[in-house]
Amino acid sequence: DQDQDQDQDHMLYSEEEVVGKGVGCLARVEICAGSLLARELPALLIPPEGELVPGTGLDRTVRAFLQMDRVKQVEFMKLSNMFHGDRADWSDTARNDMEAVEAEMEAATVPTTVAGEDVVKLWQIKLTNSFHNGVCLRISRFNHSCRANAEYFWNVGLGTRDVRAVRTIVRGEEVSLNYTQLWSLTREERRRSLWQNFNFHCLCEACEGS
Repeated sequence: DQDQDQDQDHMLYSEEEVVGKGVGCLARVEICAGSLLARELPALLIPPEGELVPGTGLDRTVRAFLQMDRVKQVEFMKLSNMFHGDRADWSDTARNDMEAVEAEMEAATVPTTVAGEDVVKLWQIKLTNSFHNGVCLRISRFNHSCRANAEYFWNVGLGTRDVRAVRTIVRGEEVSLNYTQLWSLTREERRRSLWQNFNFHCLCEACEGS
């Protein structure tokens, strides 16, 4: 079943501290191209923006969070948050997003805390880690590389977010995804896109190489 698949997939890598990146995923064994690394249902499930769902984006996030059990809520709040440090150092997109959610909170009857958690931080973590329909707790731990060794996709048949290796990953190597999936961009274009949308300067092998 799906839970068994997830346990078996998780044996291929371990979540560990990676210098300069926080938590990342390192291969425990050599992983062959095509291997399933993760298959996960979104823990924070939010229908895509195009669907007719009542309420603001912030309101939908809060309601989705309340549908999670407490263990998953706690794990969710430990995920990466790109809205850190001085706001003056953020990208223009990050500042604009933050101003938009602050305006939503002023205009709507959204509580400042929910289930004991800060609503703004909850929204920040969602935006940092979200795919088109929500946040997957395990898959959110994969870090970015412009020369990624794994790829994510939505498995329509199963209704899961899947991650598969796209080449052989050697033991001890970090498993990485390309967050933008924009393969034809130049290094400068990639870095600009990642900075604006994810609020970090990419220092991966492809960007730092000559």
